[in-house]
Amino acid sequence: MIAEQVFPVFPVSHESDEYWFWDKGQAFNILRSDGHGSIRADGTRSKELAFGATKKVYNAQELALSTRITDREMRNADSSLRLETSRTRRVQDLVLLDYETRVASAVTNASNYASANKTTLSGTNQWNNASFTSQNTQGQSVIGGELLTAIDAVRQSTGGRYPNTIIIPAAVLAVMRNDKGLNDSVKYTSNTLATGSPFGESLYGMKILTPTAMSQTVTEGEATALADVWGKNVIVAYINPNPGIDDITLGLTFRQRPWQVKSWREEAEESTMYEPSMIQAEAAITYDCGYLISAAIA
Repeated sequence: MIAEQVFPVFPVSHESDEYWFWDKGQAFNILRSDGHGSIRADGTRSKELAFGATKKVYNAQELALSTRITDREMRNADSSLRLETSRTRRVQDLVLLDYETRVASAVTNASNYASANKTTLSGTNQWNNASFTSQNTQGQSVIGGELLTAIDAVRQSTGGRYPNTIIIPAAVLAVMRNDKGLNDSVKYTSNTLATGSPFGESLYGMKILTPTAMSQTVTEGEATALADVWGKNVIVAYINPNPGIDDITLGLTFRQRPWQVKSWREEAEESTMYEPSMIQAEAAITYDCGYLISAAIA
């Protein structure tokens, strides 16, 4: 799961509070087109700036699930500690899977992006289509060209910040690994043997995040049908390594209370209950920091 790497955790004191939604126009507004707007004459005051921004409100919620271990289960376990740990961990994983699903849904929703920051592939343009052309007439990688387009789109929409992260779900990564044009373009720069990743730790200067989380897509009781939480999309993004409350980044996780595990006895059922929980909210700060390639593969 990669949710915390896409929307980094920002500790907060209150369950509900305001945060600044980035205002691109104010961030790059200069007072004079000739670059002399910040000059101050001797003995005078400097020009005061009041940055405009949109205030938004996050509302953190408690995320919790519980499970039980009966006294009979505990007595028959080879290790009671191992049973407690594994059972609690499975419940915690499902809370995290919900978290992963929320972040993935926000980041892969094309309606959240400006037209310049997204594209949807179809038919022979999808990277695993039997008729997909891996290289153009100049011998350049078609996938590489689409990624370079995404990189420059983020640079332009953020006023010069290059994306530092690329999210490639496992199914898409497998297709990209077998693409002749892309492999030819990075064959002298990838570090496959050292990292075990098909392209090393990065691709075109961006850290590779490969989500592998899957979730059940049918109602309870029906045959199991698992699907990738992040779908078949590729996201190029700038994610601030040291995010602040008013910094530019794709999104943040406002965490009011970190993980805690409560336990209590249910004597009537001869069981001990275990409940992992945390309190947080996730919010996009600006989609200008991202570029979405929807349906990269069929």
